[in-house]
Amino acid sequence: MYDKLYRFLVEMATWPRVVLLVALSLLIMGGFELRMKELGYANTSPDTRWRGYSSEDVRKFFHDIGKDGRRLYAGTQRTLDVAFPLVYGSLFASLIILLYGPRGARYLVLAPVSAAVMDLAENAVLSHLALRFEEGSPPPVKAASIFTMLKWALCVISLGLIIVGVWAAWRRRRDEG
Repeated sequence: MYDKLYRFLVEMATWPRVVLLVALSLLIMGGFELRMKELGYANTSPDTRWRGYSSEDVRKFFHDIGKDGRRLYAGTQRTLDVAFPLVYGSLFASLIILLYGPRGARYLVLAPVSAAVMDLAENAVLSHLALRFEEGSPPPVKAASIFTMLKWALCVISLGLIIVGVWAAWRRRRDEG
């Protein structure tokens, strides 16, 4: 199964697609900004906290945004925040493939692919919790918080791989020219 996924990623890894994925990422981030304005929430949502979050953090967030806000949040977690991991995961994987070559990137792309999977798992849990939230009872968020921390760690690793790849490509061009 991984071989099929990897072949798909390699075929998808072109510079024009990278540009498209960057544009899609920016568009989706704009959607998140609109969501937070609509929710009227000054702080960030739990899934943006790289250090994780507690049941109390999520309870306060869900309480503050209210019932309609929780429906909006859950809905966007199942739509906008499903698209986003697929887009940034593809973007990071494409950049890694283009920078390291198909042979060099074979296992390196596991970082962005795993980040996207952790993000999707986090979204499913938080969406479920938002729809089932009851005032006064702390939501069970341990799994979602772990998924969030893993997502952020894998995103940082992915970005580190991209930075190293850019640096190595720059060095190769400098040494050749």
